[in-house]
Amino acid sequence: MLETLRALIALPGVSGNEDKVREYIYNRINSYVDEIYIDALGSIISVKYGNYRTSNCNNETVPRIMLSAHMDEVGFIISAINDDGTLKFQTVGGIETGILPGKKILLGDNIPAIIGCKPIHLQEKEEFEKRAEFKNLYLDIGTTTKAESEKIAPIGTYGTFEQQLTILNGGKISGRALDDRVGCAILMTIIESGERFWNDVYICFTTMEEIGLRGSKTAAQSIKPDIAIVVEATTCADVPGVQAESVCTISGNGPALTLMDRSTICDKSLNNFIINAANSNGLKYQFKRLVAGGNDAASIQKAGEGCRVASISIPCRYIHSSQGVMDKEDMLICNELIMCTLRSFKSTGGKIC
Repeated sequence: MLETLRALIALPGVSGNEDKVREYIYNRINSYVDEIYIDALGSIISVKYGNYRTSNCNNETVPRIMLSAHMDEVGFIISAINDDGTLKFQTVGGIETGILPGKKILLGDNIPAIIGCKPIHLQEKEEFEKRAEFKNLYLDIGTTTKAESEKIAPIGTYGTFEQQLTILNGGKISGRALDDRVGCAILMTIIESGERFWNDVYICFTTMEEIGLRGSKTAAQSIKPDIAIVVEATTCADVPGVQAESVCTISGNGPALTLMDRSTICDKSLNNFIINAANSNGLKYQFKRLVAGGNDAASIQKAGEGCRVASISIPCRYIHSSQGVMDKEDMLICNELIMCTLRSFKSTGGKIC
C-alpha cells in the first residue's frame, strides 16, 4: 500500500485537474472490478459484485454499499501574469496563507516555481509583525518578461506543492496530498485484494471535494447507495502548543470514526456496526473529539432519498499544507477495518442490524 501511496502522491491532482490521478487509478483497478465508468464530473465509479448474487437471496433486499475517497487536493491556479514575468495565483481549496512564502511548487508539467513576497529586511515593522497577506504573494519561475511566462505557464495553469513521499522515524510518513490520496490508496488495495463481499460494493474515487463536495454528489446520485463509508484524512493537532481539549485526533491511535462534523451527523447504527467489526478483530480505533472539518459524507448522505453514512479517517498533522504527517500503522489498520466491516455483512444478510 505504501508504494501505491507514493505513486499517487507523485501525481498532480488539484480540484478540477484530476486527470493524471484518475488515469493511474483507472488503469490499475480496471481488471479487478466487474463494472467501471467515469461520470460527467470525472469521478471513477467501480463495482465489485456481491456473493449474494450466487445465492437465492432477492437482490432487491440487499443494500448497496458505497466506499468513497476523493482524488483531488488543494493547490493553486495561475490567475494573472505581471510585466516582470512573475505570476499571480489563487488557491484552490483551503490553504493557510502564512505557510506559503518561500515554498517550492510545481506548475503544469513539473515547472518549478517559488512563492515570493517582499524581502523580510525591506518590510516595515507592521508588515514584519504579521503574516504575509495573500494579495502580496506571487510566483517566481525565473523569467523576466510577461511574454516568457505566458509561454511557460499561461493563465489557468494548475500548481501543486512539491511532490514526494518521505519516510520519517517512528513509523511516520510525510507528503503532500495525503488528503486524500491515502483514502485512494486504501480503496485501491481493497479492490486489488480480489476479495468479494456479500453486498455489491461501489468503490468510488471522486473529484472536487476540496471546493464543495461536488464529485461525490453526482456519484451518489448515480449509485443510490443504502450505506456509504467515506475514507479520508482528518485533522490531527497532537503537537506542542495545543491544549489537550483541542486535540481532535492522535496520530498512532488508529483510524478515527466521526460522530459529527461541521456538515454531517454520521449514522449511529453504522458506526456501531464498524465498532463491532473492530472489536471482534482486535483493531484499535478512536473517535474525532471535536466537531471540525467536513467531507464527502455530507453530500452522499443527502443524495437521492438519503443514505446511512460513516467516515473512517486517518489522523494527519499539518493537513492542507505543503507536507502532512501521518502514521503508517493507522493507514494499515484502516484498510483492515474496512475489510472486516465488509465481511461482517454476510452474517446479517447484507444489512445493518
